[in-house]
Amino acid sequence: MAAAYKNSPKWVKRMEEFFVQSDLNKDGYLSIQDFDMWSDNLEREVKAEPALLKKARNATRDFWESTGLKQGVLLSKEQFVEKVAEVAVAEKTNFDEGKESLFFAMMETVFDAVDTNRDGFLQMSEYATMNKAGNFDDGTAKILFDIIDKNHDGKLSRKELLEYNIKFWFAPDDPEAAGLYGAKFEQN
Repeated sequence: MAAAYKNSPKWVKRMEEFFVQSDLNKDGYLSIQDFDMWSDNLEREVKAEPALLKKARNATRDFWESTGLKQGVLLSKEQFVEKVAEVAVAEKTNFDEGKESLFFAMMETVFDAVDTNRDGFLQMSEYATMNKAGNFDDGTAKILFDIIDKNHDGKLSRKELLEYNIKFWFAPDDPEAAGLYGAKFEQN
């Protein structure tokens, strides 16, 4: 089943670009430290309760460790794509069967931490802060926000954010996932 992901040129391109974007120390490999750096950046940028930030850090680490990114492990771009394809199959099965999902847990806890005004939505400023932690500039964050804000109400619901991220990660050829993390993720 992982072959369905690996045989999708669009999905592979998305994962390769995500790899480059997530390699925060720019060493050509991803490690759990790259995602710890993202959590560190989030903690610096977001004015949230420490307990929420800790939950987001732990859930982020749990998800990325499921891809094989554990302490001392480095994944090349090719290895990363392979591992994420395997995890995508397992996570998609969990979604479809209504089982617990590490991806859902990560998205939920990050949403909670970033929703600093506690209104149940992400405003553009909150979303931009989350993206800044992942090394995305404000212009890219605005483009992404507009794509995800399906009902164009100027805020992102938990459902909107989750649905579009699921499409990006777990729906290899869904046209609605196009451009989710920026145009460079969709170039062929």
